[in-house]
Amino acid sequence: MKTKLVITADGDDFVGVYNDRIQPLTEALGMQVSRVSDVVYDHDKKEWQAFRKDGKLLASSKNRKECVEKEVEELEKSLPELFGIE
Repeated sequence: MKTKLVITADGDDFVGVYNDRIQPLTEALGMQVSRVSDVVYDHDKKEWQAFRKDGKLLASSKNRKECVEKEVEELEKSLPELFGIE
């Protein structure tokens, strides 16, 4: 899975969908990582669901890995909009 990073016009910040491959970078630069979504299991529907912190459903699947992959796709599409980056 690729890691997409979006950099602000002033170059002061960037956002991206976190994965463990960038952990050395975040540690070396003392960067803070915050979550914009969570993956939870819905016992009634018997499926995994990914929600943004604002409550928007990003993805769902019976398979957790598939749900996470869909979550990442949806987040990468909306990073600039979510964080006001052009």
